[in-house]
Amino acid sequence: MHTALASWGARAPTLRHWLETRHRLSAFGPDGNVFVTAGRTGTDEAGKRATIQFWDLRDGRPLGEPVPTGDQSVRSLAFSPDGRTLLAGSGTEPEYQH
Repeated sequence: MHTALASWGARAPTLRHWLETRHRLSAFGPDGNVFVTAGRTGTDEAGKRATIQFWDLRDGRPLGEPVPTGDQSVRSLAFSPDGRTLLAGSGTEPEYQH
C-alpha cells in the first residue's frame, strides 16, 4: 500500500507537492520546511523494520536516505520546539498513562 501526502500552499489552496511513500505516520517541523514520515516500507525482511524519512517541503524531495529505526514500528513523532530534535516513539512494550 502506498500513502500519498499532499503539501498545500498556506495562502491559496494550491497543491505544492505530492509525496509518494509507504509510511503512514507524519509530522511537520516547526519551521514548516521539514516534514518527516515513518513506518514500515514492505513485507520482506528489510521492509518489516520501520524507517524514518525526512522531506524538504520547499521542493518536495527526500532529505537523504531513510533512517532505519531497528524496530518494527513507529507510533508517534514529535519535533522539539527548535526543530533540532525529533522524538520517535516505538516499541512493543505496553503503554502506560500517568
